[in-house]
Amino acid sequence: MGKDNLIELLNEALQIEYSDVFLYPRQADIIKDKAIAEQFENLAGWR
Repeated sequence: MGKDNLIELLNEALQIEYSDVFLYPRQADIIKDKAIAEQFENLAGWR
């Protein structure tokens, strides 16, 4: 595995993780975790 390939894979992993952080509160509403989603929204200042 070359250095460029490793950097590309790490970059992709970070982008996926970053996306998950912001998708979680919306998905939590759907899967009965409304209380957790509300805490995330309050923390993020969405409410």
